[in-house]
Amino acid sequence: MKIFTETIDWAGGDDPQYCSVVPVTPAEAKELIGQGERVDTQRIEAISRDRCHLRMDYPRGETQQIYWAEGPLRIGSHD
Repeated sequence: MKIFTETIDWAGGDDPQYCSVVPVTPAEAKELIGQGERVDTQRIEAISRDRCHLRMDYPRGETQQIYWAEGPLRIGSHD
């Protein structure tokens, strides 16, 4: 699965962008696709918990970085 996030900061463009690609099983893919637009982001975070995933980070004003990461993804805010 691929997750793209752009943080709009309303400060002259060049908004920070982040993308993660996490391997999923066919059963997990079917489950998530079946949720449609109301996909459970906490379920995605749980799936990613013990898997390496490919990260592409492009912070504002910095060079893009592509690397393998370990540990869970965090999607959205967790206030």
